[in-house]
Amino acid sequence: MHSVYSKGSEWRKWDLHVHTPASVLFHNFSTDWDEYVKILFEQALDKGVCAIGITDYYSIEGYKKKRREYLEDDSRLSSLFSAEQIVRIKQILVLPNIEFRLSKLIIRQQPDLSWNRKVNFHLLISDEVSIDDIEDLIQGLTFESEAVSGRTQKESLTLRNIQNLGERIQSSQATFVGQDSLLTGMLNIAINEDEIIEQLSNKSIKFKGKYLLGLPADEDWSEINWSSQGYLIRRLLIQKANFFFSSNANTRKFCLGLKSESEEHFIKEFNALKPCLWGSDAHDIEKLFEPDHKRYTWIKANPSFEGLKQVMLEPGHRVTIQPNAPSSKRLYNVIDCVRLIDNSSSSRFANDWIYFNDDLNVIIGGKSSGKSLLLYHVAKAVDPTQVDERTVKINGPNYSRFQKDLEIEVQWKNGSVDRLSSKEKHGKLTYLPQLYINNLAEQEGQTDFFQLIESILNQNEDYKLFNQAVKSKLIGAKSRLSESVRQFIQLQSLVVDKKNEIKRLTAKDDVQLEVDRLEKEMNELVVSSNLTSAELQKYTTVQERISNAKDDAKKVDSLVKMINSHAITVENSLYSTRQAIGPLSAEIIPLETDELTNGLQDTVEIIEEAFTSYKCTVEEVRKTLFERSSLISKMIDYST
Repeated sequence: MHSVYSKGSEWRKWDLHVHTPASVLFHNFSTDWDEYVKILFEQALDKGVCAIGITDYYSIEGYKKKRREYLEDDSRLSSLFSAEQIVRIKQILVLPNIEFRLSKLIIRQQPDLSWNRKVNFHLLISDEVSIDDIEDLIQGLTFESEAVSGRTQKESLTLRNIQNLGERIQSSQATFVGQDSLLTGMLNIAINEDEIIEQLSNKSIKFKGKYLLGLPADEDWSEINWSSQGYLIRRLLIQKANFFFSSNANTRKFCLGLKSESEEHFIKEFNALKPCLWGSDAHDIEKLFEPDHKRYTWIKANPSFEGLKQVMLEPGHRVTIQPNAPSSKRLYNVIDCVRLIDNSSSSRFANDWIYFNDDLNVIIGGKSSGKSLLLYHVAKAVDPTQVDERTVKINGPNYSRFQKDLEIEVQWKNGSVDRLSSKEKHGKLTYLPQLYINNLAEQEGQTDFFQLIESILNQNEDYKLFNQAVKSKLIGAKSRLSESVRQFIQLQSLVVDKKNEIKRLTAKDDVQLEVDRLEKEMNELVVSSNLTSAELQKYTTVQERISNAKDDAKKVDSLVKMINSHAITVENSLYSTRQAIGPLSAEIIPLETDELTNGLQDTVEIIEEAFTSYKCTVEEVRKTLFERSSLISKMIDYST
């Protein structure tokens, strides 16, 4: 069937829609099966295809012939391929893909109905299901053939029954005369998808978890009028399907919920997000594994049916359709494989290559099974200086006793090799033994830890640009904060000066005494309306005091306006600082520990506390000024 892939899940090219000479409805293949099989697998090897969906209409005739007469017959394979080719061919996943036509039509608004076509429905089955069980499933399905006395008759879905139907159709409809009777039958029959699903459910012991249903979608389904009469039909078909056969970019977005209000809304309507797969739909040699516009299907999974099922769970991350493999890593940064060459007589280590995945590698095993030992020697072969420095810093284990008669080779993806015995090094890595991480996690090591992780993150260009942008914003925030602090200190000093100036004005008690005295004098003047020279002098004195009081009132009014203006300025400064720093709080890198951000938030809190105190002082001044203004106004009223 297929071998175990030592590197795990990688982006690999799949083509799950390839027809055979047994595809009765349409194909341009030679009827020479040896020729077909030879070209098929040679093209697959040449184009790096790791999985093939062998597709026929209403049957698995092509899959059965390929499996039993070629893949399971070593002598037949040996007559067509070299030993090396046979090894690689047997690593290719080969799945049966049965293409049905459903009893549903897609009808457009054209007078010519010749192009009207039934909805296609694909059933992909695991290579672990036996051919006999698949054929039993197909023969358990039925198609409608005749209507007698108003009742539709159904027949079992076998090639013989389909051919018989074709013969009967040709006898009554001249347009089909001259065609192959099996072709005529296949053109006219249709299957109910619910019957397919029901049969799979009834045979759950053999098929549970070993099949997937696919719905082809040639048009842009994101542009479909979902308020039309066909809404429910489409919705039910999508709900039943596990995946779409489509390379349309908008349909792919639609299936991932990106065209809906939300992913949750799409899932509520259609049960789950749906991956989009694509294939060459090859009906001739020239199209084998060559879809239009090089829209190859790349799947990140082992080439197995279980790997394909994983795509259904992660449709947005496990599959993409594009010309090239979706990998942006530089080859000189990727370890391809490593091996420990043990030249000692005890043969402590196997000399086999240990292959690494391009994206994620995890070394697992029981305690004292050699995980740290392997990691140590891989790092030692690439960057011994770094390994020695970190081992000394944590007083880590010394593996030097293993290095006698031991060579370590680290082969990079670009073909270069780093060896423990060689001083010339090619690659670069970061070695983080467990004890070193524990040491950095301690309080005294956190600064080094944050700097280490930030240096690793900065190896990603997108993160590096993001980091620089945030630091630029922090510099701007620090500058604005410094200016706000300067303005605050200046305004605080001004408030103190004005407060002292208010104190230098006539005290409240003195003003009150003056008002009382003026009231008394006014009463005396009321008693006597005749003014003496002494009274005239008093009148002149009162007039001077009224003038002085009015001047004081103007000063008080000016001070009130100034205090209000300064309060607003300080409030705006503080608000501006908060606005500058607020958005950064969500962006500031948690690992950021340099002097740029140290104490930034503490400074803002200190300013806020000082401003609160400042506002209290301003309130006191305002209150005093209000009282002073009221008394002066009262004094002026009495004096006049």
